[in-house]
Amino acid sequence: MALEPQREVPAELRSEIIQINALIFGGPVLLLFLLYALRLCGIDPLNKRGDEEGVSSNLYLAFAIIGTLICVPWCLWRIRKSLYLARYGVEVIGQMTSIGLVQMKGMRSMHYRYTYLRSTYAGATEIVASAVERYQQSPQIRLLVDPAKPQRAMLYNEVLGPGL
Repeated sequence: MALEPQREVPAELRSEIIQINALIFGGPVLLLFLLYALRLCGIDPLNKRGDEEGVSSNLYLAFAIIGTLICVPWCLWRIRKSLYLARYGVEVIGQMTSIGLVQMKGMRSMHYRYTYLRSTYAGATEIVASAVERYQQSPQIRLLVDPAKPQRAMLYNEVLGPGL
């Protein structure tokens, strides 16, 4: 069964989704290659004891390659998922059920519940701590639900702009 697109994804949004994910996953990979380059220059960031030999540059290279092999496919999967939901996701109204008390790196967890095709699903996402008050004032949230896998949803404002 072929799904009908619910909307067109603007080029700016497509570009933004790619850039955000590239930064999230590209940063650690660049850091690993930077550590490898430092080791090639004779600087060993992992050598805390002051050993003359230090850690082999091959270990740094292995970390960089493994990091790349993990981060690149993961990044591509997230980009594809976000673009898919932006184009094919069905908009539903959900209910915020709780917001986590612990704030980490300016983010707090938000749990929500929504109904799609007479089945109820629950999910969680991270939101910017400054948006907590807005969600507490209006616990209704807009979500984009994957029609093929209704248990997968994403906040509308994460993909297409401001939510409720």
